[in-house]
Amino acid sequence: MSQSLVLARIPVLLSLPFPGDGHFHVREPQRWVEPLACISWPDETELPPDFDRSSWSPHIADLLGKIRHGAPEARKRAVLRLEALHGIRSLTADEVSEFGTALWSRLDSKSQLPVNTGLYDFAFLTLPEPTPGEAKQKLRHHMLTQDFPRVFRREVTPAGHASVSVAGLDVAFENFLSNLLGSTVPLFPRDEAERNRFIDWTQEEAVGLLDKAISWWEEEKGQLEGTPRSPLWDVRDILRERLSELIPVLREIVLPRLAHAARETGDRVHNFLSKMHEAGFCVLSAFPMTLFLDTYGAEEVAKRIRQGMHSRRYEQVSGAIVGILHWAARSMAGAIPPPTTDLWNELGYKLAARKQPALNTAISSVSAIVEYLPQVLDDEKMEIERLFEPGLFGG
Repeated sequence: MSQSLVLARIPVLLSLPFPGDGHFHVREPQRWVEPLACISWPDETELPPDFDRSSWSPHIADLLGKIRHGAPEARKRAVLRLEALHGIRSLTADEVSEFGTALWSRLDSKSQLPVNTGLYDFAFLTLPEPTPGEAKQKLRHHMLTQDFPRVFRREVTPAGHASVSVAGLDVAFENFLSNLLGSTVPLFPRDEAERNRFIDWTQEEAVGLLDKAISWWEEEKGQLEGTPRSPLWDVRDILRERLSELIPVLREIVLPRLAHAARETGDRVHNFLSKMHEAGFCVLSAFPMTLFLDTYGAEEVAKRIRQGMHSRRYEQVSGAIVGILHWAARSMAGAIPPPTTDLWNELGYKLAARKQPALNTAISSVSAIVEYLPQVLDDEKMEIERLFEPGLFGG
């Protein structure tokens, strides 16, 4: 559906009733899809200058009232609808101000961030707020006072025996990880304004996150071994999946902020990555970021990435490619050396030959490089942009 047709239907979408609002009830409201949240807008979408959105105003006023005074479910859905409109810059200045006031009218007692919104906490970094920078300051504090949610619970029984049980497989971990990564300055911020909206963690904060990550690893890594606790599902698989999420935390948050850190910190990173590798985790995507600590040196890093590119295992090849992308992006500031020419050749050959595994990762990563880092694509690096000429991939 074209953008003009979607915009023409916005008044209808805004006026749709909420589950539980008035006489409209559904059996499972949590499964009731919010239509505006399903619309995907291209980046930088804005209303045409001559667009008449006067028919939207009564519905927006009603939604603002529900955000202030509605029941939790109604407030959540009203927030999601106005968040979608805010994303395409279609609210007036007064509506933006009122949205910020209404959004922050109910706060979580622990985080002091808006509650009953249906959004991750990091979303408030890009939404209106009564005081500029308030969301960033409160989210930063909240994230730094939390720890990685554990998979297992350790207790002492009344008889004095140690007991280990599954702590619960709820959304606490997903929320924590999403907010930690989502609140961090993105690898490719659009401009300085976007960079400033997100959190650029200090080295001290990065070391603190490293401490928490290592502590969690040391506490629960032993549970990766042993026999399944249930014939139907194996909690070790969940633990392994969650521990693997430490790798993007190291790659995107911790390691890039450890330049000139104490040697002891570099030794701890080296030991941590080595232990994860020995336990069967693919750490290749984070490996180039050790160059900030000069733990291995560029030649050793390139060697490990090259070996990953030649693997037959998807996770190894994909990790190596993602590692090249982050290596290239971080090297642009001059803090670490750039990827070696032979790695670009490996990547170019993989695309040209349509070679599996992880061809999808190669295409998406090189697309990001072409879009955000065109300056790295000089003649020495095979002019990778030519691989995207029409017809190469059947387009």
